[in-house]
Amino acid sequence: ITILFSLGLFNVVNYFFVKKDNYDEQNTIQSLILFLGTITTLIFYFSGFLFNNSTLAEIIKIYALSFIFAFPANFFNAILIINNKTKYVAYCSIIVTLLNSGGLFISIQEFHSIIFAFYILGIIVPILNFVLLFVKAKNYISTKLTARFSSFKKVIKVSGPLYLTNILGASYIYVSAFFVSVFAGNI
Repeated sequence: ITILFSLGLFNVVNYFFVKKDNYDEQNTIQSLILFLGTITTLIFYFSGFLFNNSTLAEIIKIYALSFIFAFPANFFNAILIINNKTKYVAYCSIIVTLLNSGGLFISIQEFHSIIFAFYILGIIVPILNFVLLFVKAKNYISTKLTARFSSFKKVIKVSGPLYLTNILGASYIYVSAFFVSVFAGNI
C-alpha cells in the first residue's frame, strides 16, 4: 500500500490542497504520509535478515532509513508546486542531484567504499532534501495530524483510480523491459 500511495501522491495532494477548505482531508493525507513512511521504514529495516549477504542486508537497512524522509519530501514537493514555489523545488532538485553525484564520486574515488556511497545517498541526502523542502513547505501545511474515517474514505475514493492508472503505466514499462531483455538479451 505504501508504494501505491506514493505513486499517486502528487495527484492526491493536488486534488485536496488546491481547495483551501478541505482541512480534514488535508490532515488525513499528512497523517497517512507520516504513518506510511514509518511503516515502510520499519518493514525494510527489519527485512535485511532475509538475505544471507551481510552487505546487501546493510544496504537495505540504509535505504530503509531514507523512506521516513522520502514520503514527507514528496509531499512537500507537491505542496510547494501547488503554491507556485516551483523554482524553489527546481533549485532543491538541482542541489540534491549535485549532492548525489558528488557524494557518489567522492565515496568511490576517495574512500573506495560503495557502502559509504549508500550512506550518503540513502541517509544524508534524503535528510538534506527533507530539510530544504520543509523550510518552505512549513508555511503551507498543518501541524495537526488526524485521520478521520470519513476523510480516509474520501481520500481512497479519489486516489484509487489514480493508483490504478499509475500501476498500469509502471507495469507497461516493466513488462516492456522484461520482453526486450528476454528477446534481445543483454544489450
